[in-house]
Amino acid sequence: MSKSKTDQTPVWAGEYVRGALPAAIVKYHGPTSRRPPKWIATLTRGEGLVVRLAVPFSDGPLVAALAVAAKSGSPHWAVASVHHIDNSTYSIAFNSP
Repeated sequence: MSKSKTDQTPVWAGEYVRGALPAAIVKYHGPTSRRPPKWIATLTRGEGLVVRLAVPFSDGPLVAALAVAAKSGSPHWAVASVHHIDNSTYSIAFNSP
């Protein structure tokens, strides 16, 4: 039986981590005098391609992560894990079908 990409144990390959899942960083940005609170999701794909978008606070960080994945051209990714980085930032990893 062969292993899927997501079954690999991550290992350092000298220039990248082989077996790592793609992930978005989602950060809370509080309200300003002109804007309501929001979640901003960022996904970097390849050399220099950065995709970023914002969703309303009420939508939550998972919606922000899935929306940035769809915007980057990967609408079928599913959330695999969520990691809390600090009080306002999450790393949300995806499984790709």
